[in-house]
Amino acid sequence: MTCPALPSFNCKARSFPANVVIFGSRRAYSALPEAHQQRLRDRDSYFGDVLAAPFGGAEDDHRRLRAVIGHATSFWTWRSLCIDHGLPDTEAVDAMTGVVAGL
Repeated sequence: MTCPALPSFNCKARSFPANVVIFGSRRAYSALPEAHQQRLRDRDSYFGDVLAAPFGGAEDDHRRLRAVIGHATSFWTWRSLCIDHGLPDTEAVDAMTGVVAGL
């Protein structure tokens, strides 16, 4: 299961989209030109805004929600859940949805 707003990450096939392979390494990311890094940060911020918008809430709640959404959409979270710990796609989605909804 994937979100159309986010790059797909197919745990079952253990395949990674090209942009994740290239930028999946923190060292590779830091080697990118600053303007490109900024565009990636802007994109991630946009995705966080879109995913957090339906929740509303007070400033502290929103800050916490954005942090958890950022964690839930992080490449490293999904790599840990699916690759390191062997969860199938549906269980990883259910786990992260539960964490966000539990706020």
